[in-house]
Amino acid sequence: MDNFDTGTNSDLSMSGLALGTTAGVQLFVSPKLALDGGLSVGMGKMGNVKVDGQRQDWGTPDNTTTTRIRFGANWYP
Repeated sequence: MDNFDTGTNSDLSMSGLALGTTAGVQLFVSPKLALDGGLSVGMGKMGNVKVDGQRQDWGTPDNTTTTRIRFGANWYP
């Protein structure tokens, strides 16, 4: 983490427990080419915060949620 106003920097790390699920599908448009899509959702809580290696108490962090949507093509030579 860099502070551009003061020129100082610190190491920041957050960790916790998360649970995720993923689903996807492939649609073959030819024997060697498939369209590929998927969705990933993760939920968790970042309960451990360290700044410059020292544990910090920032209260109870909010739950976090991540969502990823992907789309592409796969070629099977």
